Amino acid sequence: MTTSQIRTRELNRMNGETEMTATTEATLPRFIVMKAQAQMPASCWGQYGKVAVVECTVPGIKPCRIDERLKTIASIPAIWDRQHIGTTERSAFAQACAAAEELCQELNEENS
Repeated sequence: MTTSQIRTRELNRMNGETEMTATTEATLPRFIVMKAQAQMPASCWGQYGKVAVVECTVPGIKPCRIDERLKTIASIPAIWDRQHIGTTERSAFAQACAAAEELCQELNEENS
């Protein structure tokens, strides 16, 4: 978040305006794509990550981690775990990101 966005939020709070209105809440996506580093043993030299499509309980609030136990996450419809992070678009992580973006877009279109 940039400093100008923080200042805008503070000014809106001082003026008595709420951060989210009903119109903006309806336009925010319910499903988002989250990416994180995967936990791997020390014997693995490469970088591995995981990609997940996450359903948020409150649209617009991004969860801090990929975990179903969080209150901000309703469900995790799909997860790609331990994907190798390569330098090209042909790497497993890049392909998982592309598939997750497609699935996320489909789910958001169904629920809108």
